[in-house]
Amino acid sequence: MEKIEYWVLCGGVDPPYPISEEYIVRLDTTKVDQQTVKLRVEDISRALIKDVPDTLVDLLEIAAYVYCGDQAVSRGSDIIRAVDTKWYPTLHFVIPVRQADFWSNRELVDLLSRTLNFLYGGTLTFRFIKHPKPPPLESYLDFGQVVEAEEVVLFSGGLDSLSGTIQEIAVHKRHVALVSHRSVSGMYKRQDDLFQAIKERFPDKKVDHVPIWVHKRRFREKADTQRTRSFLFASLAVTVAKLLKLSRIRFYENGVTSINLPIATELLGTRASRTTHPQVLHYFNELFSLITEDEFKVENPFALKTKTEVVSLLGKENCEELIKETVSCSGTRHSIKTKRHCCSCTQCIDRRFATLANGYERFDPESLYSLDLLTGPREPGEQRALALSFVKKALEIEDMTEHGFFREFGEASRAVDYLDGRTGENAEKIFNLYNRHAEVVSRVMEEGIQRHTKALLRHELPAYCLLVMAVDYDSLPKEAEAEGAFSHSDDFRSINYNGFAYTLTSKQAEVVKLLYNAWEQGTPDIGQGFILTKLDPDDKRSNRRLRDVFKSTPEVWGTLIIPGSKKGTYRLNI
Repeated sequence: MEKIEYWVLCGGVDPPYPISEEYIVRLDTTKVDQQTVKLRVEDISRALIKDVPDTLVDLLEIAAYVYCGDQAVSRGSDIIRAVDTKWYPTLHFVIPVRQADFWSNRELVDLLSRTLNFLYGGTLTFRFIKHPKPPPLESYLDFGQVVEAEEVVLFSGGLDSLSGTIQEIAVHKRHVALVSHRSVSGMYKRQDDLFQAIKERFPDKKVDHVPIWVHKRRFREKADTQRTRSFLFASLAVTVAKLLKLSRIRFYENGVTSINLPIATELLGTRASRTTHPQVLHYFNELFSLITEDEFKVENPFALKTKTEVVSLLGKENCEELIKETVSCSGTRHSIKTKRHCCSCTQCIDRRFATLANGYERFDPESLYSLDLLTGPREPGEQRALALSFVKKALEIEDMTEHGFFREFGEASRAVDYLDGRTGENAEKIFNLYNRHAEVVSRVMEEGIQRHTKALLRHELPAYCLLVMAVDYDSLPKEAEAEGAFSHSDDFRSINYNGFAYTLTSKQAEVVKLLYNAWEQGTPDIGQGFILTKLDPDDKRSNRRLRDVFKSTPEVWGTLIIPGSKKGTYRLNI
């Protein structure tokens, strides 16, 4: 597939040479009347901002630009069946900074690129120039009362960050500053409600909250990705930590999510997050130490705990009631108020297995989920495939030896070298981590089967609920979910591909119809020029491209429509 490159021009800078506006993303934190990136830090004491290094203010802006730039371009379809980064767009960032010489240092640029390329999965490049009129730090601040803390913890409002917060304030008895990233108003209320619930539960403990708004304005998000969010999240926390004269921040995330093996094979490239992967945290340690010119640590104390173990820690501190205030769903932006969890994404599935395994159903009521984990009917395509793969992989892991585990999941070896301890010991710890995770999934499934035995025998459960699929998947019809499955309406305006439905424009439908007819005739490859001429014989522009026809439906390009065997030709991927 054709490689795409975008220039992300920040703070009003001009392109380095003439570039088509189609491949330019303009971001700015300073022009209030046309602001495209909102950056606001709340509740920091005015006394803390004295003598803040320019490099930290630069870091805040760089992180905000990277996060928003990542979301401003499309990465293609969510139904790509494997992690394939070769087609990810390359993003060239041009960013004005206060300390251009500092940020242009080759060691720093290389480390920044290496860190972010690992998170992004593709290529990001950086060019830093002197900011002619940088905004003051005060322009990003809403002053409040937070003046001191002993620990800075990243607080997302999910189960893991809640459990980590409770560990800090109840077990370690530290004064904690919770740093939250906010991008939508619904997230604001949920994080604040949870924070208030923590304060009510521990009225005698010191805990403060520093919310930081970073979100895009005046342009539409094109990529629903969280890949670079941890760099933003960590950069915000590092800045707060340095204001508080601290040299450490803590993520709290369970090890299965952190190491993030493909235990669900349909977990796709754009969403296979490496936010707290041990290698990422290692890079963060090096990067932030270089930026702050001091030894700085980024830690994940839950790196070798399962989600079930993380949830159980809440019970040990009598905090089960707080579970219902948390949100784990990756699609919360689109969720309705009462149904906080879809129970279709891996975060929801893992959460529900963990709360069921701990016997915490009444603290995590089914009413908060759009779908029952075990008996809810699942839609064709990703919703069915991801849930079933999650369970099947866990059952396979339960029967594996350590050698077989690392042979099956080579990605696990990447984490071994970045955990504290010897390589052999780390390998055993990772294997045991996933084995414990697998045991939980197996146990919850077995208990579900026992509880619903009569309904299973009488075929009273939905055919495509998780219990039925896990027990009797081979007997269910697969035509709708077959590799490359494709169907269409008579006019090709409505199509189904790999279990996903799409509505096309008239020109898009004409392209698909041409390619489909060619495929039926056994001559699947058609030249781009021929197709474009068919669409509009009078358009003689030399720079026309077929991909531009599918701008409004990018999910189809590169998945259903792919390059042919010769340059300049295209075919259907069926």
